[in-house]
Amino acid sequence: MTRGLLVLLLVGSGCKLERELTGRRDYAIDPTVEYREVLLRDIVAHPSSFKMMDVDFEALFHRHDETIWNHFYTPFVNEDYKSFSVWTPDARIWETDGWLSSVPTLYMRKQLKYITELLEATPYSRVRIRGSIKTDYENRPWIDVHRVSVGERDVFTEESLRLMISGLTDASERRPAPARDKLERALPGRLSVEARYVTHMKLGQLYEDLNDFVRAMSHFQKALDTRSDDPAAKEGYARNFKFEERRRQIEAQREEEERRARDKKKEEPKKP
Repeated sequence: MTRGLLVLLLVGSGCKLERELTGRRDYAIDPTVEYREVLLRDIVAHPSSFKMMDVDFEALFHRHDETIWNHFYTPFVNEDYKSFSVWTPDARIWETDGWLSSVPTLYMRKQLKYITELLEATPYSRVRIRGSIKTDYENRPWIDVHRVSVGERDVFTEESLRLMISGLTDASERRPAPARDKLERALPGRLSVEARYVTHMKLGQLYEDLNDFVRAMSHFQKALDTRSDDPAAKEGYARNFKFEERRRQIEAQREEEERRARDKKKEEPKKP
């Protein structure tokens, strides 16, 4: 028996033994585990279609220690598992529906050697998750997580998200001045690409309403920087460009009329 074949047999035997003893599979050393790359939104929409399937998906981390447990209809017990929740990676969490779309039924066995990766995950970080959909009880995906890999950290910060939400609320309730202030203060912080687009679009509209067409154009242009083919941003920029051009023409005409009036006054004969 060659050394290479012996190594493969030992690895395979080790993987099989680990599955038999722990009921889990270590995909890092087990080549037989095949994870299907899927979208979390599809799992949430049709959990029964993914039942007992090994899956791989991206998500936005929400928080640790969720409190949804069912020891009778799911295999998860809080003595053995660490619970957490995630959003889909493109969730509009600055909106109420987006925030409430968090998936709170993910569980990772505390004894897994990869548990430290989960414990290091922070809110609003992009993560890649591998695991198995154990049940669709109550039409939810109950996910036995094998591994969590943290990618981009702090897609949002608490302060930037708070300012964005508050600013959008002010704008919807017709308080443009505080809305502009909060949204401008949100931009230097960390926001997702989509959130940055929404913020620039709203600021463009607010400055247009103020007849500050230059600032409006600036924000519509920055919205285009995130979505180069976005028709609403293109239209906003073009509209404000025309407004600003017309404003300058009117301003130039007014200044010319004032100049002529001054010149005419100078040409009038002085009274003796």
